[in-house]
Amino acid sequence: WTRPAIFGGEQPEFVIADSRLKLYRVGIKDQPNAHLAGLAEVEVPGQLLTPPAVCSDTVYGVTRAADSDVVQAFPLPSLSPPKEIALTVRVVQGPWQVGSVVLLVSDTEGLVCLGSGQELRWKSALDTGPLAGPPRLDGESLLVASLRGDVLRIGLADGKKLADVRLPGPLLGSPIVYGGRLLAGGADGTLYALPPLSGAPGQ
Repeated sequence: WTRPAIFGGEQPEFVIADSRLKLYRVGIKDQPNAHLAGLAEVEVPGQLLTPPAVCSDTVYGVTRAADSDVVQAFPLPSLSPPKEIALTVRVVQGPWQVGSVVLLVSDTEGLVCLGSGQELRWKSALDTGPLAGPPRLDGESLLVASLRGDVLRIGLADGKKLADVRLPGPLLGSPIVYGGRLLAGGADGTLYALPPLSGAPGQ
């Protein structure tokens, strides 16, 4: 089984895939007593490389083709056969559910944003190398940290880079805004505290 992807409000559900190339939507039924029950299932056209991620009305998963990877976009709640979004690259990180979108990182095209309606929204080139953790939503933008020490603010609507800073050491984990400061964790245990990507970083 893959790690489940949880979604929904007051009555949450989750989707989960198994090694038999099946994807399941699971929720709670109240009768005769409250219990988990399968609500829908669909055959996956290949082994998922990573656990699925949910964005509003779509479940996203990644399968491998001969020369590139393919994003499989399953509509919710039906889990009918997926729309295939062919990539010309390999997926190296993600997919992650971040707010109302799903994000992944490819080996040559950078950060890829997938939205509702089984649609690829944008691609944003990254010259930073692998990310230190999933991007974090901050208002109408994303905070992104790289392993080598970059912190970037990227527009959620279009993927354009709004600001960036290079810290003096490698990072580990996602950045976060707290108390008006942007905090990033160094791989050596250092905590970097800086204004929201303006001015020199403090340590």
